[in-house]
Amino acid sequence: MRRLFFTAILTLAIAAGMAQTLPYQNLQLSAAQRADDLLGRLTLEEKVSLMMDTSPAIPRLGIPQFQWWNEALHGVGRNGFATVFRLKSEKLATALPFTKVRDAGSLRTIKKGKAKVAEAPSEQDWNHAAVYRIQLSVTEADSSLLRIHYRGDCARLYANGKLVADNFYYGRPFLYGLWRLPKDCTELELRILPLQPDAPIYQPREADRTAGEAITKIGIINRN
Repeated sequence: MRRLFFTAILTLAIAAGMAQTLPYQNLQLSAAQRADDLLGRLTLEEKVSLMMDTSPAIPRLGIPQFQWWNEALHGVGRNGFATVFRLKSEKLATALPFTKVRDAGSLRTIKKGKAKVAEAPSEQDWNHAAVYRIQLSVTEADSSLLRIHYRGDCARLYANGKLVADNFYYGRPFLYGLWRLPKDCTELELRILPLQPDAPIYQPREADRTAGEAITKIGIINRN
């Protein structure tokens, strides 16, 4: 387990463009050999720091700062370098029409909680979000996956006036299984809070940090 963890760190170090001069940078050696070499060079304090969710950089060894909380599907996927398994049916996604019915109003005041991180938006904040309408057919709602490409702070999806899903923007599409919708639902409402300049919100490298909000495209993927 220890070797696997530090093998991931090696991947990040190489991705940062290090010159291959030390054994742990040598691609001809096995992952175990390179991990053992790197472990021998790290101090106890550095090893402890690399076990944290947000790990600091270790410039002398070419290890960049990174956040390692992730999932098995993507590996270390919140650092700008990730293994992403594209859905085969993604190429078959059908564009879905949408209409913007209201621009965003006043920006919310972002407060930091006890953990020194930004608090979630309040219900009042969502009253000032940009609003979009998404049209569907009953057939689409029966067996499809909704895929929303957008940017902003966070988004909420409503069906028949009720909240059905939310999403904090991190550079990947907002996904929702339309088979979970109430029967005969043919219209959805999407609300997006705009991203503010210099907002105290963590986002991975692949995320679009442009201030404001926008929808790039909306599509449906049939799971059959």
